[in-house]
Amino acid sequence: MGESGPDRNEYISRMGTFFLLLGVLLMVIFIASDMGEVTYFRYFFFATVSILIGVFFKRITAKPPKPGTRFNWFRNLRQRQRDAAKKREEAKKKKK
Repeated sequence: MGESGPDRNEYISRMGTFFLLLGVLLMVIFIASDMGEVTYFRYFFFATVSILIGVFFKRITAKPPKPGTRFNWFRNLRQRQRDAAKKREEAKKKKK
């Protein structure tokens, strides 16, 4: 069998892209039919379902987001304070 993780995720991501494009195309056809005399709601239905499937496939294969860096300076400051407190405690224990 072997390791098929990345290949499978790439395949699912491409399927998601296909469904998104298909949904957009069907939505364009629906809008064109709405501009005409007869409105075909089945195109709207299939477009909506296709877009939802595409978004779902793209979402499950998305890479996890990077950790936020907004408050890194604050986290670093707190970590330095903790390290300094540990050093003070160790110095007190050595003196005793």
